[in-house]
Amino acid sequence: TNQYLARQIRNLNIPIEIICIEDAQYRMNIGKTMFMGFIPMMFLPIPQMFMTYLPTVQTLLSSTLFSSFYSKADASIDEIKKSLFQYHRLMMPSSDYIKPVLSRVNSLMIKQIFPAAGYLIQPDKIADIIEFESSLDFYNNAQVFKYGYEAKKETNYIEIINHMIVILQKHFSNIEILNTFVGTKLSLSNDTLVLKRSVLEGYKLWNAFFDHIYVKKGIMWLSILEPTVNKYYTDYEIEKPTVYRSLFTTMAMQVQNLGKAKSELEIHLEQLKNQVEKTKDQILRCPITKLFIESVLREILAQDLSIKQEKPQLRGMILVQLDQLNDINKKYGKDAGDEAIRNMAYQLYQVKDRETQLYKQAGPGII
Repeated sequence: TNQYLARQIRNLNIPIEIICIEDAQYRMNIGKTMFMGFIPMMFLPIPQMFMTYLPTVQTLLSSTLFSSFYSKADASIDEIKKSLFQYHRLMMPSSDYIKPVLSRVNSLMIKQIFPAAGYLIQPDKIADIIEFESSLDFYNNAQVFKYGYEAKKETNYIEIINHMIVILQKHFSNIEILNTFVGTKLSLSNDTLVLKRSVLEGYKLWNAFFDHIYVKKGIMWLSILEPTVNKYYTDYEIEKPTVYRSLFTTMAMQVQNLGKAKSELEIHLEQLKNQVEKTKDQILRCPITKLFIESVLREILAQDLSIKQEKPQLRGMILVQLDQLNDINKKYGKDAGDEAIRNMAYQLYQVKDRETQLYKQAGPGII
């Protein structure tokens, strides 16, 4: 048997030898050629249940797993599934406890399954039944609440925390989870990670579990557990731990502020982009005529002439300069000289064709 049941048997003072599967390393030899392997299955339905596997005959003694309510000998596969679900829904705390065990079962060579109750699972039905078990999704509120001597309903926080540990086992190794709670007021078993005892009780225990996770592992572990916490809150009105109500409220405000800051940053970046384009355009254009400057023309020509043309092309340039610009500047002022150049650019723009481009020369002319 297991240590959980062994303690109860010893309390009865029955004079029999008790061998615990944990002490036997989950294996027991039968003669020289056969042995039995033991597969732990937490909380199905008691804390330390187990199955027995006989590899020589490829037989699984599955205990409560795959058990069902027997109704008739010639039950169809759909009737067996329905009966199996009813049994599991009544006897087990949650479908989450089933899935880790099924992953072990899938790795075994099995020709027949003998459950503790209900129908023998024949070889042709094994794959179908395992697939059906894997798809089950239920939470049994009989495990969520417990009742005292005065029939007062109390929340079974230890059981709920054990459910949370099962969720963590899907993402992290047992040793990492175990090390997370070493030295705390929450004592986990080394092999199954079941929460065995704590000096804390009730909502204080519930809060302490999540507070410690946040301190040790941060927001990631809390995020993994959040959907299950929300389900307990929605289905059973189990109050959320304080860390979720305070931390996630703060995070929501931070997200909102980050969104606002992001919008402001995007506006600022767009303004900078426009300013850069405007500045770039101002650098490349003559401030008087608004034409591109001579250096732009030189760059365009360099690129154009570097490309080999299949057919000869005619290119031409005309330089038009304003005579006596210095005399105009001296006699009438620089503004008058600038206006003369601006007028010349305007007149040339009016008479040129669409393909002709105008550029401002570095001197008193237009190309």
